[in-house]
Amino acid sequence: MFLSLWLTSNNQTINEIIKTLANEEKTPIFSSHITLINQINLGKKKESEIKKTLEDLSKSIKPLFPLTLTTKAVEISESFTKTLFITFQPDQKLLEIRKIAQEVLLKNSFSQFNKNFSPHLSLIYKHILQERKIELKEKVSKKLPKRISFNHLLAIKEEKPIEKPEDVKNWEYIKV
Repeated sequence: MFLSLWLTSNNQTINEIIKTLANEEKTPIFSSHITLINQINLGKKKESEIKKTLEDLSKSIKPLFPLTLTTKAVEISESFTKTLFITFQPDQKLLEIRKIAQEVLLKNSFSQFNKNFSPHLSLIYKHILQERKIELKEKVSKKLPKRISFNHLLAIKEEKPIEKPEDVKNWEYIKV
């Protein structure tokens, strides 16, 4: 089992874009978010250890909310989790939140997690033809807000890293 930590947004425009794309492309809807840390290996951790770590994370990170990021562009890629996504201007507060989260994980003996960080907000999880991605990028770019605020930390428990739309349906959302 794995855990991912998300910074979630209540931005209506972005949530509507995700919902519309999911309906048009017949793929699951998910909460708008930036993945702060993913592929946290739970190994044989007890639920009480996971709960304590999430409580520590919440206490450490909540004072830094809200986090408001300036959007940069809508991009496309071949990666399943970055089919169509929003990039952001570099932000020190975001990096500080991530550093604190890593420190809390390490303090609580969660040492196996993805060390790479590429802050983005995915808009759809699906393999799509290149022409369709370009079309969607142009359409979404016109609606892109200049700034997006993130106000909550959410944990996602997953059996394995996401590879296909069906994996989204198996996520267990844990409010932090």
